[in-house]
Amino acid sequence: MRLIYGLIHTVLILSLLLWPLGLFGMMFMFDAPGSEKNLILIGLVLSILVYPIPILKGSISFWKNRKEWTAINCKKYTLISLIGPFSILFFSGLLEIFCGGNFACH
Repeated sequence: MRLIYGLIHTVLILSLLLWPLGLFGMMFMFDAPGSEKNLILIGLVLSILVYPIPILKGSISFWKNRKEWTAINCKKYTLISLIGPFSILFFSGLLEIFCGGNFACH
């Protein structure tokens, strides 16, 4: 099980290499008229901005404490790390459901 958690954290840390692409694409999200008033889009943008924080916090804690491995600590650190990707997926899903995938809800 420790190997699976280690693999998850490794993939999450490697996903930080793609984070600058998300930042670059983020500036085009507000091109549509009225998109600056869309709270779901603002939540998506904020989740992209803070994406590395939970990943780094959880992964650093996981790798520092891997010698004293307990299942509950590994689960806790993995859940902390997964907050970043899950928040982006959550707001993307809300945008798809309530706005039809458009950045400006009418």
